[in-house]
Amino acid sequence: AENFRYFADQVIQARDGQHLRSPTLMNITTRVPIGPVGVITPWNTPFMLSTWKIAPALAAGCTVVHKPAELSPLTARLLVEIAEDAGLPPGVLNTVNGFGEEAGKALTEHPAIKAIAFVGESATGSRIMAQGAATLKRVHFELGGKNPVIVFDDADIDQAVDAAVFMIYSLNGERCTSSSRLLVQETIHDAVCARVAEAAGRIKVGHPLDPETVVGPLISPTHEAKVLSYMETARAEGAVIAAGGTK
Repeated sequence: AENFRYFADQVIQARDGQHLRSPTLMNITTRVPIGPVGVITPWNTPFMLSTWKIAPALAAGCTVVHKPAELSPLTARLLVEIAEDAGLPPGVLNTVNGFGEEAGKALTEHPAIKAIAFVGESATGSRIMAQGAATLKRVHFELGGKNPVIVFDDADIDQAVDAAVFMIYSLNGERCTSSSRLLVQETIHDAVCARVAEAAGRIKVGHPLDPETVVGPLISPTHEAKVLSYMETARAEGAVIAAGGTK
C-alpha cells in the first residue's frame, strides 16, 4: 500500500509532463524546438492542410520548409506572404516548389531537416519514412484510407442518405475523409441505394465559381482518368451503375 501511494504520488507530480521527483533524484523535462521541419502537402484542400502542419511547427519555435503539391502551388505562396505581412521574419516559413521525386526527396533526405510532416498516399509515406531513416527524422503522417459509411436498419434513412451523399461527393470527392465505401444492412440495402442514386442524380456538376455547383472539375486529366477507370472496374466486376458514370 505504501509503494502504491508513492507511485501514485509520482504520477500526479508528473502529470504536467515537466518534472518527476523521487527521494534521490529530480527529472526535469525541457521543451526546445527540434529544428527545421519539412512539410509536404497534397493538392486537395491545400491551404487548410498546410496550416494544420505549419502552424504547430512555428508555434513550437521551428522553422519550416514547405513543399506544396505541384498541382496546387498558389496558396502556399500566399500563405508565406500573409505570414510575413503579419510580422513573421523572412526565412522562418519557406516554400520550395517541385515534384516529389526531386524537391520532396531533397527535403526527406537532407540532414538539416529534423522532422517531416506529410499528408498523402500510403505508398509515398512509406518511401518518405525510408528516405528519412538514415538521418533518424521524426515523421508525422496522414495517409490514405478506405473510409466506410455503415448504415443499419434502425437508422434514420433520410439523415443516413444525406450524410452518405455529403461524405462521398463534397469537395468533388477529392478529400482524405471522403467515404469511399457505403455498407448497408441487407434489409434496407435496395431502398438506401435507390435513395443515394436519386440524390446523386440531382447533384449539380458545373463551373466551380457557380454557387449552385456541387461538383466542379477534377484537379487534372490524369486524376479524371483514374476516377473514370473505377466505373469501368465496377462494370467489369458486375456492378450496375445507377447514377452518372460517364463524362
